[in-house]
Amino acid sequence: MNEEILLKKYLFNFLRSPDYVTDVNFYLPKFPTNDTAFAETQRVLSWEHEQYRLKIIDFAKQFHPQTATWGLNVWEEELG
Repeated sequence: MNEEILLKKYLFNFLRSPDYVTDVNFYLPKFPTNDTAFAETQRVLSWEHEQYRLKIIDFAKQFHPQTATWGLNVWEEELG
């Protein structure tokens, strides 16, 4: 099996699909979302959570030369 496919299938699976968008309301009861202030706060928190999730995925990719982007300089220094 292609090494890149294996990386995507096993290594990054714990971080969910790139098509997934975080919604913290999923973890909460439905009744507070009727309040507009609460709903707006949760929308912002969901956006923040999503930004962190994407950064974690990007950071994890830097540990592998096949998927590294901004971490390639480190790999080139280590491996020559």
